[in-house]
Amino acid sequence: MADYQRRAEFKGSLGAINVLVFSSDGKLLLSGADDERVRVWDTKTFKCKQILQRDTWGQITTLTWLSQPPLSEKCISVCVGTARGSISLCPMSRSNSFSMNEANDILLFEFNDAVETQAYDPLNYRLVVASHSGVIKMFTVEDR
Repeated sequence: MADYQRRAEFKGSLGAINVLVFSSDGKLLLSGADDERVRVWDTKTFKCKQILQRDTWGQITTLTWLSQPPLSEKCISVCVGTARGSISLCPMSRSNSFSMNEANDILLFEFNDAVETQAYDPLNYRLVVASHSGVIKMFTVEDR
């Protein structure tokens, strides 16, 4: 039988949390919520390091790290999926912060056809994204 011990409580979101994802090295935790923000949490201090937000996002529905092998060496960006049918590719700097000035926003589906799930294939640099209406789109992701 597994034994669970609470280690921390992350506070700061203003709405329901829809998605959580750890970085490959476990140092960061991303949370996406109904408050239309992505929070970047330090898993050692349990504090919010950065808040990512775009006026075009709406509710955050999915988050996926886009990494190249070896996974812990180079992170291209994180892909943010939204209830408004768009994704944003947000690049990470060497200082483990995201540069929203360099983010690439893409409307994939009709407005309000939510991004429901996404997956990244790091060996072939492919991102697949599915909408609420059942459409699946695949892309090749290249480092800029």
